[in-house]
Amino acid sequence: MAKLIRKRFVDVALETEYGKDPGADRVALLPNSDLSLTVEGNTVTRDTVRDTLSPQGHVVVDRRQEVSLPLELRGAGLDENDELKVPETDVLLRASAFEREDGARLVLTSVSGDFKRGETVQNTTAEETAGTVADWDPEEKTLYLRDLQAMPDASDELEGEDSEAAGTVDAAADAWVYRPASPRPNDQDSVYLRYDLDGNLHKVAGARATFSLNITRAEIPQITFTLSGKYLEPAPGGPISGEYLDQVPTPALGARMTIGNLDMQQVAVNSVQADMANEVQPRNDMQAEDGFRGFLITERDPTGSVDPEVTGLGDFNPYKDWSQGNYVAIAAGIGTGAGRRVRLVMPRTQYTQLPYDSRNGIATYDLGFRATGEDDELMLVYS
Repeated sequence: MAKLIRKRFVDVALETEYGKDPGADRVALLPNSDLSLTVEGNTVTRDTVRDTLSPQGHVVVDRRQEVSLPLELRGAGLDENDELKVPETDVLLRASAFEREDGARLVLTSVSGDFKRGETVQNTTAEETAGTVADWDPEEKTLYLRDLQAMPDASDELEGEDSEAAGTVDAAADAWVYRPASPRPNDQDSVYLRYDLDGNLHKVAGARATFSLNITRAEIPQITFTLSGKYLEPAPGGPISGEYLDQVPTPALGARMTIGNLDMQQVAVNSVQADMANEVQPRNDMQAEDGFRGFLITERDPTGSVDPEVTGLGDFNPYKDWSQGNYVAIAAGIGTGAGRRVRLVMPRTQYTQLPYDSRNGIATYDLGFRATGEDDELMLVYS
């Protein structure tokens, strides 16, 4: 019987034992139609001689699977008690060597100075540490904290330890902050993925991932995961189903942007893109039946691009930043309202390319950059 390509369903679960189906806590996903599953392997030809010129065939080794999983980048949503949910991408981000931290989104008043990304913030009213700065939006006077130690209350006074910036909390909201980690091999999370094509059930075990982000004007922002995992023979087993996050995504309009010290009220930006670029490599092992002990994330080299309009060099000079190796913060926030906001934060980027381009007759840059840091080079804040 013919199968319909539109009738596909994907879910994932965090593995408790590497390469084994956990059997529970599956997260249903809503991928875009360009979702793909690729079965890969190497063929070893039997190079024997005999009394014929006909080939004798081959054997297949190094069987593995790769899944390209494009998803809408959308807020985490709220539960029935209006509490912030864990994002649908949680297990995929953890399989990409990210860790989730408690965070906060704080709107401040009576602000003096600018908070510094990475500094500790003290709650001088409660005489306790509030957390660490993930990002600071001076235009909106909004402070994003990671590694939250204690949620400040309205009217509490905050102060940055290094910057000595200060402000009063006007509104506080919960947030989840995802940032990269550098776990040892045995501590890396992995996922078990099921892919149902109209009743044909594929399973990918022991998968680890990388991802890229595309936030483009008037389009639905995208986060695309690429997972590498063990090959399991597909079998009739569907259809499978589950309940996914029922939330309409927010197009990239009204985005809150940061590009260094550039006055974002004076320039237009069409797109910001980032690629985490994790290296997901197999552990070759002749003792394993499929030739792999598993897959590991061995390194990463995050890069990206952003395309602001060209201004006078007195207002914005990326050539100076590039030639001197200066660090430039880049951030983009989408969505309004609790449970609908996502913010991409890259605190310390360095420009790698500076070509001119144009958009509707207006000169633009196509700024390529590399994201650097100390396990904080690319963060996602859900609030």
